[in-house]
Amino acid sequence: YLRNFCIDGGSQADLTSGGSQDVEVGIHVKNSDVVLENCAVTRCKKSGIKIENSNVILNRGFISYRNYELVNDGGYLDGRTGKESYGLLAINSDVTVSASTEDAKGLPIDSPFCFTRNKVGIKLVNSNLKTPENVKYRTDMNGDSVTDYEKGEHALAIQSFLNTEAGIVSDRSLIEVAHRLSVFQNEVGIDLLDSTLKCLNLHVEHNLGIGLLAKGSSIEYNYNYESSSAYTDGPFSPTNRFAENKQHIVMRGSSYLPKYGVDMPTYYSTFSILN
Repeated sequence: YLRNFCIDGGSQADLTSGGSQDVEVGIHVKNSDVVLENCAVTRCKKSGIKIENSNVILNRGFISYRNYELVNDGGYLDGRTGKESYGLLAINSDVTVSASTEDAKGLPIDSPFCFTRNKVGIKLVNSNLKTPENVKYRTDMNGDSVTDYEKGEHALAIQSFLNTEAGIVSDRSLIEVAHRLSVFQNEVGIDLLDSTLKCLNLHVEHNLGIGLLAKGSSIEYNYNYESSSAYTDGPFSPTNRFAENKQHIVMRGSSYLPKYGVDMPTYYSTFSILN
């Protein structure tokens, strides 16, 4: 269990006038079972966090910010090299995103999971990115029902935004998010290759290129099969929203399907695509 720390790969606050970028990987987990709670990492050369052959729980928030190698120009670090870098890189691993159910310890609304201003926000290779198995819409992290869910305080959100190449890249992997996945203002929002994406609430917005690119992949929405009456207002309406991407959805040998069940018209609300 590692709690409440931040790793900064830079030796001083302003790297354009001096200093050095000393850290390649901020957090490296290999062949281990680890809980990282309320942690952050920034300004590392290759990855904010790299997870290999491991089971990792990111609990009560995780932020990975500005992880990329800087150009050394006459002794000043100013600009990006263009080399590959990731906010989170998972290889052959399980990554579970969770939070507390207690007010004093931070409900999900106080547990930010943000991957921002890297080259790639999240990259998964033969890995799983998921929320806890007992978590569903209108439940807390224990799986217990809550009545004030529409206000958002019990909702866990994973955000990947303002990354220069892609928000999420998934290679032969599974993404299964029972609450909200929000990917915005990247070059490509979500890039799936031979992967599966199951998400209850998916918002893909304002990406410069393609919002969702799927190659040999399957996407299932409303996979918890919740009634459309649950999504009439608040931060979860509509459940699927694509807005202001250059191209919203590109499918190559892939599928984007609802969860099938009885009485489907009452279980689905608007699928929103806005230019």
